Amino acid sequence: MTNIRNNKQQTGRKGEDLAVDYLCGLNYEIRERNFRFGQLEIDIIAFDGEMMVVVEVKTVYLGIEPDPVQYLTRGQFRNLTKAASAYLHQYGLTPEVRFDLLCISLFRSPPLLRHFRDVWMPKK
Repeated sequence: MTNIRNNKQQTGRKGEDLAVDYLCGLNYEIRERNFRFGQLEIDIIAFDGEMMVVVEVKTVYLGIEPDPVQYLTRGQFRNLTKAASAYLHQYGLTPEVRFDLLCISLFRSPPLLRHFRDVWMPKK
């Protein structure tokens, strides 16, 4: 069990490293990695100009193209929203906020990365 958990953590860390490199290549300013608010976590907080971007990174070893629908649930989105609000409050910031999803498949070389911008999910 521990080995599986360690592999999952290593996969996640590798995906986040790739995501940071990708976002820096787009001239995003990385402000935080793994920002925590209680039990909640945001993988990456970056700024795209004046826009704060909350980035959820999903990394898999699947040979299929990642599908964002299977990776971000309403509950997860709600938690990201709470954590983003806490970050804004903590630093006294008031920018516009966008939620992005980066899906990375490590099955290929180079890894397949899909960037889904503005994945806002309405309340139901």
